[in-house]
Amino acid sequence: MVAGRWEAIPRRLLLYLEEELGFHPSEDPVGTAFLLIGLGVSPERAIALLNWRDFEVLCERGLQISGFSTRRGVRFSFGGRRYEVDVLAVDSDLALVIDCKMWSKGGTPRASKILEAAEHQLERAIALKGAIERGLVPELGTEPGRGSMVPCVVTWLDFGTRLSKSGVPVIPVSKLPSFLNDLREMLDEIRVIDTDFRIQIGRGASSQPRLPL
Repeated sequence: MVAGRWEAIPRRLLLYLEEELGFHPSEDPVGTAFLLIGLGVSPERAIALLNWRDFEVLCERGLQISGFSTRRGVRFSFGGRRYEVDVLAVDSDLALVIDCKMWSKGGTPRASKILEAAEHQLERAIALKGAIERGLVPELGTEPGRGSMVPCVVTWLDFGTRLSKSGVPVIPVSKLPSFLNDLREMLDEIRVIDTDFRIQIGRGASSQPRLPL
């Protein structure tokens, strides 16, 4: 599949994927990855089908399944710099500011590089808070109430869930469902940015997925 040689796939598997998806699996690599994981294929092998943009979509679908409203590719400027958040996920008073890291399929990054990415994500989340306060992110709204923003990094490869020196969590995508289930109980242990507003994702937010995680 990774090489695109669909004719080499066992016929029964190909028919199953087509039946579940409603079309050829090559048309929806993210949906195919979800189905393969459901069949017991390791997340790292299944996600090898994807490019970096597909990986963002897969992370987003997982967040939606857990009840979050989402928006990908949130671009904004603040303090003379331009930023982009891969996925913003909101559930009531809680907002996750997520960097999706697939890295190269041909190599494994050092732990220091992973934790460095987490520190950069903290900077990005702080800038997003400032931009929202100043009304510089038109696609995002706010409502009254105390809120919390949690910067985090989701990785393709499983390095184990860990925290950067500033407390930013780094989560393998295979551990994302359990992380989301336990998230509110972990807020005292990870880096949280408090806000005087709650983020609202406006029109054009991503639609709900069709497939289970």
